Amino acid sequence: MKARDAVCGALAALLAAAPSDALAESEVDLSANAGIVSDYRFRGVSLSGKEPAVQGGIDLETGPFFLGTWASTIAQYEGADTEVDFYAGLQGTLGAVAWRAGGYGYLYPHGDGTDYVEMIAQVETSIGPITLGLEGALAPHQANLDEANLYVGASSALDVGRGWTVLVRGGYEDGFYNSKWDWELGASYTLGMLTGLLSYVDTSQGASDELGSVAEGGVIGSLLIEF
Repeated sequence: MKARDAVCGALAALLAAAPSDALAESEVDLSANAGIVSDYRFRGVSLSGKEPAVQGGIDLETGPFFLGTWASTIAQYEGADTEVDFYAGLQGTLGAVAWRAGGYGYLYPHGDGTDYVEMIAQVETSIGPITLGLEGALAPHQANLDEANLYVGASSALDVGRGWTVLVRGGYEDGFYNSKWDWELGASYTLGMLTGLLSYVDTSQGASDELGSVAEGGVIGSLLIEF
């Protein structure tokens, strides 16, 4: 299974299933982002070798559909030094709960046997200044994966006012790693289009034989601009 083909196929199916008049009446929301992080952590594990990374993406939403792409520099990985993601899916609300589900393709240009596809579902709701979220992700067995990978996570963000937000998140993963837990505690400050984040990220793996130092805890900083 090719990751790019799978995501593009899912997007084509979603668009084909939508009534043409609904798409014609839907507003198109296009946004972009760019940033730099002191260490690119994905579910607690450093993918940039605990070095800074440059990142950016473009997102498009129309009606219940979303699609986009995002990229980051990474540490050398089976011949690749860049990660490029493509994703598409559906989103909406059920009462006070916002939901989002879709297919994600993780591509590593010039990498050997590295690309894979994952299905992700997320829900989010707000209670006063607190936003709570849950997510589940499944990467089924495919050409580049010897076994399926499951990830489940939860998050909470408290808006304390004047642009400040305190966040905490955590998750459990099994498949790529052996029963790995990860967690993060941090604070962000938003001023206009700019958001700065400082957080502590750690995992249950530590400096294990499986992952080495890339799973050790550390303080991570980032600066993101959205427009």
